[in-house]
Amino acid sequence: MAGSAAPTRAAQFCSGFLEAGWLVALVVVPLYYNPFSAGMFDYDKTAVLRALALLMLAAWLALQAARASRLPRWQQLRTTPLLAPVVVLIMATLLSTALSIDPRLSFFGSLSRNNGTYTLLALLVVALAVGTELRQPAQQQRLIGALLAASCVVSVHGIAQHFGFEPALWEYDLSLRIISTLGNPIFAGAFLGMAMPLTLACAVPLWQARNARGFLYATLLALQSVALWWTGSRGPLLAALCGVGFMLLIQFRQAGRRAWALALLATLAAGAIFITVLNIPNGPLQPLRTVAPLQRLANMLNSEDTSTSGRSRIWRGALRLATARTPIRFATGGADALQAIRPLVGYGPETFGPAFELVYDNAIGRDVFPDRAHNLLLDALVTSGGLGLAATLFMWAAILVLGMRTAGLLPDRSATLMLLLLTTSGGIAMGAAAYIIFDVSYVAPACGIGLVAGAAVYCASAPNTSNHTNPTEDRLLASAVLGTLAAHFIEVQVGIPTITTQLLFWTLVALLCSLSPIAPSAPLAASTPARKKDAKKSAPLNIITQWLVPGLITLLICTTLIADFAISRQRVAEQGALIITLMLLAALSSAALLARTWADYWRALLIASSTLVIFTIYNAALGALAQPAATTAVDALRIDSTYQSFFTAYNLIVWAVAAAISLALSQSQKVSALHSTTFAGATTALGFLFAAGLGWQTDVGSAQAEMTSKHAQTLEANNRLEPALGLFTQLTQLHAAEPDYWYRVGQLQRRIAQQNATPAERNPHRIAAEAALRTAIQARPFGADAAVTLARLYHDWATDEPSKAAQATAAFESATWVTPANVYLWNDWARFEYATRGDFSAAQAKLAQSLALDPAFDSTHLALGDMHLAHATIDTTAAGKHLADATAAYRNALALQKKPQDLAKTHIKLGRVAEAKAALTTDAFEEAQDEFAVAASLQSGSDLAATNVLQGNLYVQRSTLQPAQSAQHATTAIAFFERGLAEQAASGQAAREFTPWMVQRTLAQLYFGLGNKPAALAAAQAAQAGAPQSEQAYFAGMINELAPAK
Repeated sequence: MAGSAAPTRAAQFCSGFLEAGWLVALVVVPLYYNPFSAGMFDYDKTAVLRALALLMLAAWLALQAARASRLPRWQQLRTTPLLAPVVVLIMATLLSTALSIDPRLSFFGSLSRNNGTYTLLALLVVALAVGTELRQPAQQQRLIGALLAASCVVSVHGIAQHFGFEPALWEYDLSLRIISTLGNPIFAGAFLGMAMPLTLACAVPLWQARNARGFLYATLLALQSVALWWTGSRGPLLAALCGVGFMLLIQFRQAGRRAWALALLATLAAGAIFITVLNIPNGPLQPLRTVAPLQRLANMLNSEDTSTSGRSRIWRGALRLATARTPIRFATGGADALQAIRPLVGYGPETFGPAFELVYDNAIGRDVFPDRAHNLLLDALVTSGGLGLAATLFMWAAILVLGMRTAGLLPDRSATLMLLLLTTSGGIAMGAAAYIIFDVSYVAPACGIGLVAGAAVYCASAPNTSNHTNPTEDRLLASAVLGTLAAHFIEVQVGIPTITTQLLFWTLVALLCSLSPIAPSAPLAASTPARKKDAKKSAPLNIITQWLVPGLITLLICTTLIADFAISRQRVAEQGALIITLMLLAALSSAALLARTWADYWRALLIASSTLVIFTIYNAALGALAQPAATTAVDALRIDSTYQSFFTAYNLIVWAVAAAISLALSQSQKVSALHSTTFAGATTALGFLFAAGLGWQTDVGSAQAEMTSKHAQTLEANNRLEPALGLFTQLTQLHAAEPDYWYRVGQLQRRIAQQNATPAERNPHRIAAEAALRTAIQARPFGADAAVTLARLYHDWATDEPSKAAQATAAFESATWVTPANVYLWNDWARFEYATRGDFSAAQAKLAQSLALDPAFDSTHLALGDMHLAHATIDTTAAGKHLADATAAYRNALALQKKPQDLAKTHIKLGRVAEAKAALTTDAFEEAQDEFAVAASLQSGSDLAATNVLQGNLYVQRSTLQPAQSAQHATTAIAFFERGLAEQAASGQAAREFTPWMVQRTLAQLYFGLGNKPAALAAAQAAQAGAPQSEQAYFAGMINELAPAK
């Protein structure tokens, strides 16, 4: 081996950048979200992290190339903790990615979560950096400090949301369940639950030493607890309690307090029993089930609870999918050729959603499309197969053994075997109990929770050992990390691992590796003794680092809040004071957690105060968005480039802060190197440039595309279809491999065609829509959206060109291959068969299939009733039967409906059926009037006006069929018509379901029939005022006839 050499600046910078990278990631990922993006939360968090991870990878490779290591490379690898399970996990993931039903989707991730294999590799880069470069207590303090600072900001912001202080606008009531910067109450709760054991671990030694700083962590723990409670998330709350309990169990055993550990274990078991009994309807704790704080906990196992029942059905479906023998069929024809090995290798990462269409259960919710199993074990089984599940369990088992050994609770091999035996037994026992008490769908989550319970039993009964190879501080930190990981493992048995919780998981696993006594030591310092003169020079730099790094991290936190909340000049004007207040609270709390002395604290705040300059510049830049909405594609593209510039600027700020932190840290680090400074500097610079370019192309560029998508969707929602089409068309040019953008183009072309008046105007758009949708289907043949939209496009087309009916039938059939349980699709197919092809039997068969899939869908019953009602006028020989079937279908729909407006519409349909029956029997008039009256009682405004007009028409028809009572019926009809017109005028809304001038014409005729010429004349004049030009001559003659003679 070559001798040691002087440290190079490049190697020092790379070493500093690695730490800067994980510090920046730990604050940016929890706190950042992109309000201008369609993905908004996890997608954009992941994009920022992946781009940063590429830079970290470049730094790590450059550092390894320059570093002078005394250990042979094979020996370094052999002694690296968790190397084998990580390699096994990577290999299983790569295999499932290569054999995925969509390898591109599996590698890069979906547009909803961006969480494919690429993301896993990026997370492993962060873990690699932490595991190989974190060796000093000061680094541990900075890492934990950054994590807790982020959790403090999340807690403070969440509590502010609960009291209505929220700069952003959301569609739901945050006073009920907060989301903070994580985008979902469960995600926020999961993050806070993972942070709490670490907070407690920081507080305990300070409390024992009676250090006033312990009050800071006690306050933080209280904030986290309050925020966690206000997320209203049951899984994260129980996971946090179990995580803290797991940590305390380990600490009690470390202190030799077995009795305390057993008492705590008994308390945790009693808590589990309490919650179980609380979930028994009419059980011993029934009075407590109605207490407000306990209501959600009391329905965790209630099959009628929406959340619980939905998850259980997803779990059951995931088991069916993992063992399915029926292959996924493609809209292009053919099927999955690898179905036979799917139980072994899975369908591929990020493919749970499209693959789940094969076993979809409408009881989950017709508009709910799960893209995760809400269980870590089932997710691994479906996406990566049996190999992936085995690799996941192997990884967690290795983490548990390493953590227990680091915590000092595994003195020998027999203890390790006992730990694994108890853990496995706990999983099997709870899984079996869940199968017996509930059903197979609960086995996986129960098994996962049982694994933690088994490990907890070992902690309480672990053998005493006094031969600790790790210092007390490391063992305390190891216990906190194990508690955090236990909380995460429990939470993901019923939840979804987000990019934030995954980052914490891998970072803490790497931290655990660095604490392990078998971890290889990184040569952080030069091997030659430093001169006194050099030592004197380095001392001031270390002092500067102590406040410069906290200051830069605090600056980044405040800048991130600006990016989150300041989305327009108007928002800043309205909420500027609140934004600055949140920034101030974030700065004060973050600096307190990161700085170690009062002097460092004030210096860090001084650096963070420069955020006000950034805020001013940012607000000025927002002026570019203060312009009218785009009306053309050119306008849309110009505005869109402004949106994208904000994301560009934020990423550059993240990179710049990371570089500044690395410069500050590199001054106090000495790294041995073998290569010359010139060579190392050049290769390092090239590596960083390559990584930056790659990250910009794959991550920043893809996130900017989603910003364009969000802008286009906003324009589409406001019916600005042409500029929206221009934006999506540009996306198909820049990201031609992304099928979702082609689907959006096809969908927009279809909508534009629908708005055109003539077939000649519609056809060019339909042709363009067809081409775009077929491109989307070719790119992702199992994608449901494009296949369904193509079928509906041909349905539209066939109304103008009957020759397209055959293509529509083929498109509907292929769409049902990829989404066989889609009741909306089956109902649309039925309407096509009846309205376009006139095939009543085929339409009836499609609706029967829809009802078999989901008998509780009121829309299907309404469609069936509409079809029978319409067919009664065609099949006159069986009109009575069709009307009876229509009535039965509408009654079935009524039994399923709850909203007043839906009930009113169905009663109107029943009234129309009775109205149709009136041609057969006069008794049906009363039935029709009763239905219309019920509908009217549920309505107001223009809806009530339309029903009044229907009631008037009913009595007009009745006066015709019952001449002896025509005057009485005409008078009643007039009353309903006048009431309807008055209600319409009072509503201030445009008339729906009727045309006011036509009603006035009918009134004129009725008044004339009753001999009331003045009223007839007034009605005729009102009708003429609103009638089109083609009707003016008619009304002129009527008015001339009704006008009194001069």
